[in-house]
Amino acid sequence: HIYNFSSQQEKRTAQREVKEVQNLKEKIEDWENVTKVNLSYQELGGQFQTRMLSSTLKKLIRCESLYLVDNRLSDMSNYTFPCLQELNVALNIITSFTHLPVCPKLRILNLTGNKSVENRRS
Repeated sequence: HIYNFSSQQEKRTAQREVKEVQNLKEKIEDWENVTKVNLSYQELGGQFQTRMLSSTLKKLIRCESLYLVDNRLSDMSNYTFPCLQELNVALNIITSFTHLPVCPKLRILNLTGNKSVENRRS
């Protein structure tokens, strides 16, 4: 980007505004400190969406409740959620319990609509 400022004051004002936007973005995207997250219905048809969700999930180190309903998820075994107590992965395509993430504090798990898992339990 090329910016032309007619005065030093304009330049300082612009720099201050850029810094404010960056600070706001950091506050909005503070995934490491959230405790409840709902990322359901993300239409994960493309690689970009899948990569963005994966990047976000890896940051959820303090998350206690996570909803990922209907996201075409099939394998979450490469994720670890040390504080997670509730996981809702209903309406995905998880075919085995071994495809679930590591969640040492998990108390509530919803796998409704993952037909392969439901059929194996029967």
